[in-house]
Amino acid sequence: MTINICWKSGNGTNEVLNVISDSRLSGSIIFDECTKIFSFPRGDCFISFAGSTELAYTIIHQAINTVASNNQSMNRYLDIYQIKGHLIKEIGELVKGIQLYSSEDTGGLDEIEFLFGGYSWKHAKYMTWRFRSQAKTFPSHTIKNRKNSNSGLFSPDPLLAQFVADKKYFAKSGSIITGTKDEARDLRKLIAIRNEKNNRADLGDYPLEILRDGLLNNSFETTGGPLQYMRIFKHAMTEVNAVLWPNSHNDWRPTIGGRFLLETENFNVPLFDPRSCRVIAVPYNKNSIVNTEKFYEGI
Repeated sequence: MTINICWKSGNGTNEVLNVISDSRLSGSIIFDECTKIFSFPRGDCFISFAGSTELAYTIIHQAINTVASNNQSMNRYLDIYQIKGHLIKEIGELVKGIQLYSSEDTGGLDEIEFLFGGYSWKHAKYMTWRFRSQAKTFPSHTIKNRKNSNSGLFSPDPLLAQFVADKKYFAKSGSIITGTKDEARDLRKLIAIRNEKNNRADLGDYPLEILRDGLLNNSFETTGGPLQYMRIFKHAMTEVNAVLWPNSHNDWRPTIGGRFLLETENFNVPLFDPRSCRVIAVPYNKNSIVNTEKFYEGI
């Protein structure tokens, strides 16, 4: 599973859309360096996921290909609101082509959730939606997949194949959180308590601090690995941050998309320290030295 949190911080011209997640892939293996947040090639929007990695990764890459192959999308003639509708249709068509082994098999489709959002130039505001199967909306519905006479396999139930977008969720709560029901509920509660206690007008860094602490303390059953962090600005640009995180030797090392960078590896994105919740090194400050843990401790 995966924890994704998307929220707005700041106000006015300083308002920013933040997206964070963990980095764990679990199933037959546990892999803690798995990218969960993706920027679209048009540069003003993102997509992330929770649920079955096997299906979600394929769907996300096809969604990115869909946007990249459309000239009107790439030059931003199409706003993200229009892209949202197109992606939902594309996801539905992809899911319809999946073949399942039994009439009751969900293939994990009822657990997959996507976050899609960015800055809308048509509406002059940040917009974010959670995509999920209608089978998630109607959990009491008994899944009845349709038999394919030629192969003997089954096509997904229409509710599994029909993905929908939450329309009011983001505006109502101030954040969107995906993941297991219990973990998402606990995170919402912790964020609300901290925000009420400090009486802030916006959520600030609270979601980031709470997920950071949960990952460092191994508080979650289904999530783990480094924190991933992406920001979207009002000038319609996404920014991936390298995030310092302790490795297996408890040395704080830079990660990008959940992957620990090599000591000799340069990177051209801001370096974010989750302990202080601030950027400690800006892009274009490249170096050719071996970047040991002492180098990052000295920044």
